[in-house]
Amino acid sequence: MAFIMKKKLSETGLEDKKPKARATYAPTEATYKNDPNAFIANEVNVNKSLVTKGKGERDLGKNLQYSETVNPTPDFTEKELAESKPISDYNQESEWYNKYYGTPREGIELDPAKKELYETLSKQSSDASGKQVTSETIRKMINSTSDLRVFPGKSAEEGDASVKVKYDPKTGLYGNVGIGTSKDVLTGKENINEPWFTEELTHASNLDATQGRALQNFLFQNFDAFKGSGDSQVKDEDELSKVMYMTRGINRPEDSRNIGTEARKYLSRPEESYGGYNQFRAKLGFKQGDTYTPESLQEAIDRDPEIKEDRWLKAFGVENAAKALNEIASTSKKSDKTKSRFTRDTSRTA
Repeated sequence: MAFIMKKKLSETGLEDKKPKARATYAPTEATYKNDPNAFIANEVNVNKSLVTKGKGERDLGKNLQYSETVNPTPDFTEKELAESKPISDYNQESEWYNKYYGTPREGIELDPAKKELYETLSKQSSDASGKQVTSETIRKMINSTSDLRVFPGKSAEEGDASVKVKYDPKTGLYGNVGIGTSKDVLTGKENINEPWFTEELTHASNLDATQGRALQNFLFQNFDAFKGSGDSQVKDEDELSKVMYMTRGINRPEDSRNIGTEARKYLSRPEESYGGYNQFRAKLGFKQGDTYTPESLQEAIDRDPEIKEDRWLKAFGVENAAKALNEIASTSKKSDKTKSRFTRDTSRTA
């Protein structure tokens, strides 16, 4: 969800695995936990690839929810159609998402750069059972957002924008049907912009669920403050512990230590880590193949106050952000955003 915290969904339970190759950070085994709803995945939908989102094991009243990895085409009522607009009306707000991930269609051959991107996303992916998602499934996930609709003024009460879902009692699964936006109380205009919309499209595609854990594992494996700190027990704990450890005040620059505990817990959900990461990339105008040093990234941040106030960036810091930009879903195509590739630098630069 964009900016304001809300009750978003998350997934739990994959073991942390060190990558064997560059840009392959997804775990390969599942510690698929028994959950009150797990029978749904094990029996009713046994042959389906599913993802989970929710508060997870540590929260009281846990609300882990299952969805098909590829979101099915929504079935709208006449009332829903009347209250909403086709997502094609929001091409300006969808620009970063569409440019970065492409708009793949059935029967149309992908250009080499996007094909390489999908293959890399596949290597870094995992569904709820820990299985790798194929590049063809990635394509379908991205394409599924074209079937969504936008519901002006229908975002969650505490959010500027949020994904709208429907529950199917026949399967026990949740499906994404659209994006709800908020409205200005004085002007009645929609409060929406490209970075917010990017995050919601990321959630609606379910890429957040298949890619979020890989992003968290990468950040933790490359977290300089961890190395040699003597806190080796953190390495074996769950994603909440990892993110809370990485983002504690002592591990962040002084100007970002006002991030509260709830915001850090929010970003510890894999899908919110990846959703926030894409919102940050949209603000940055990140393109496939761009590379950054901490110094060149800091220069870009200093030029744009909106980027400087980005919550994901404040939580994880400039150095970790530069590493993630260069490695997560990185491909062989490189631009000249910086003359040299990012090299390891243990200094904190933000």
